[in-house]
Amino acid sequence: MTGSTPRVSVIIPAFNRATTLRASVESVLRQSYTDLELIVVDDCSSDDTANIALAFDDPRIRLLRTTSNLGAGGARNVGVANSRGSWVAFQDSDDEWLPTKLEKQMALLDKGGSDQVAAYCGLLRLGKLNGVADARLEMSYVPDKSQLKVDGELIEELLRTSIISTQTLVVRKNIFESIGGFDAELTPIEDWDFALSLCQKGLIKFVDQPLVLQRFSENSISRDGDKRLISQIRVVEKHYSTFSKYPGILAYQYRLISGALRRKGDFAEALRYLLRAIKVHPSSIQLWPRAAHVGILTLAANPFLAWPRRNFGRAADK
Repeated sequence: MTGSTPRVSVIIPAFNRATTLRASVESVLRQSYTDLELIVVDDCSSDDTANIALAFDDPRIRLLRTTSNLGAGGARNVGVANSRGSWVAFQDSDDEWLPTKLEKQMALLDKGGSDQVAAYCGLLRLGKLNGVADARLEMSYVPDKSQLKVDGELIEELLRTSIISTQTLVVRKNIFESIGGFDAELTPIEDWDFALSLCQKGLIKFVDQPLVLQRFSENSISRDGDKRLISQIRVVEKHYSTFSKYPGILAYQYRLISGALRRKGDFAEALRYLLRAIKVHPSSIQLWPRAAHVGILTLAANPFLAWPRRNFGRAADK
C-alpha cells in the first residue's frame, strides 16, 4: 500500500471464487475514481482464490484471510474493520462494476450534506436466478420501473422490498460502524437487513444508471430457497418494531412468508402467518380467502392436526 490514506475502501468477500474473482477485482481497479483501496477477504476458500488476489501487481490491493468461514456478511465486516477509508463500498466476487461507478456515486455524495449517509446505483441482472444453464441471456434492471421512489427517505420502500443490493452501495464508514455492520447470521439477504438499518440513519442517494453487472455463480447462496426463507423471517422479526408502524406492509411480508411456506408444503405454518397478517391488518380483503384456502389445505394434509407451535419467529406472535 501507498502511504496516503484512500478515501474509499472497497471490500470483496470471496469463498471459492477462483474462476470469477479476477474479473471482479479488475472492474474495481479500472475505476475512473482512483482514490481507493481494495481489500479482498478470502473466507477460508479451498481453491485458488487467494492466489488470484495475490497475483495482482497493484499497491491498492490487499488480501486478508479469515481463520474460519464467516459467510459474506462476516467477511465484509472483517474487511471494513481493516479498512482505512472514510467511505466503504462493497463488490461481490462474481460481479462487475462499470468504470464510472464510483466516480458518479462520489460526485453525487459530494454535492450533498452530512445527512446523506450513502449512495447506491442501478444494477443490471444477467441471466435467471433459477434459469437453465444454456438458455438465452436475460437482463433486468434493479430497481425496476415499478419502484417509483428510489432516492432520499426510503424506509417504507425498503420495508416492502430490498432495492439496494450490496455491490451497488457506498456508505460512510462511521455510519456502517454505528449500525454494527452486517448481521453475520443472515445468509442471504443480509443486504436487506443492513439497508433497513441504514435508511434510518439519513438520506440514501441514487444514481439511476446500470453501473453494476450481477451474475449468479453456481455456489451463490441466493440460490438456496430454504435459507432465504429463514433469513426473510429473521429480518421481519429483527425489525418488527419498525414494521409494526406500517401494518399494511407487515401484513404483506407475512403473506409473502406464508406463500413460501405453502409452496414448501408446510400448510399449517403458512396458515399461521396468514392469521398473523389478518391480526395486524384485518381490513385487507385479500387475506381472508387466502386463509380459508390454506386452512382447507392444512386440514386435507392432516385432518387430525394438533397444530403445535413452531419457533419461526417470536416477534411475529406479537
